[in-house]
Amino acid sequence: MNAWTAVRTEVSLEEYLALEDAADEKHILWGGEVYPVVAMAGGSFDHDTLCANVIAELVVGLRGRPYRVATSDQRVWVPRKKGIVYPDTTVYCGHAEARPGTTSVLTNPLLLVEVLSEGTELFDRGEKFEGYRSIPSLRHYVMVSTTHPLVEHYARGEDDAWVLRAYGSGETARIVDPDIALSVDALYTLPPDAASRIRVAPARLPPCSARPATTSLSAPPPRPRPVRSSSASRGGRARAVRSARVIWST
Repeated sequence: MNAWTAVRTEVSLEEYLALEDAADEKHILWGGEVYPVVAMAGGSFDHDTLCANVIAELVVGLRGRPYRVATSDQRVWVPRKKGIVYPDTTVYCGHAEARPGTTSVLTNPLLLVEVLSEGTELFDRGEKFEGYRSIPSLRHYVMVSTTHPLVEHYARGEDDAWVLRAYGSGETARIVDPDIALSVDALYTLPPDAASRIRVAPARLPPCSARPATTSLSAPPPRPRPVRSSSASRGGRARAVRSARVIWST
């Protein structure tokens, strides 16, 4: 953490939580020292877009199963450093287990994702990963590059060893427990942007002003009207033909 200047030192957990709840910006607690998240990350459009893509893929892939996907607002407890951090994405199973004495500091993450940035890459690969390995429930740590299509997946084995697998363009990261496949190309599907620094072929997408080809979900399609028979049987009334039931779902 020598690359950044702590705004407070020798801070207890209780003091940190009181300061954080009253602050306008997020900070992390690391070894008794408090650091501003903004100063560390130096966020970019690429970073924020990739974070959103990661969350979208995880939400869709885990839908219908007992997992929750949390954004970078989720606080996570790091035992080895007696610290609290805000991973870019957090996945946990079942009920959230809060650290005693807190209501919002998660202790049972199953999967953590960090989208690397120039300001945090060394920390994410080094000290932070060292701290993450001390979380008993953690089984997966994923790092996503912001310079080129690269997803690095560390999986915890039965012998507590962490095994690295790297995936590039055209490949799929397959994670077990939770069982999910993350397509590298899907994560890096980005509209062309002159400000982007990611070395990837821009997706062929319609202009922003183009209307979608399908009906908008904001307005349901018109309800079909019953169709009446053009002729009636002799001595009887015309029979109405009932329309099929239409179910509108989002």
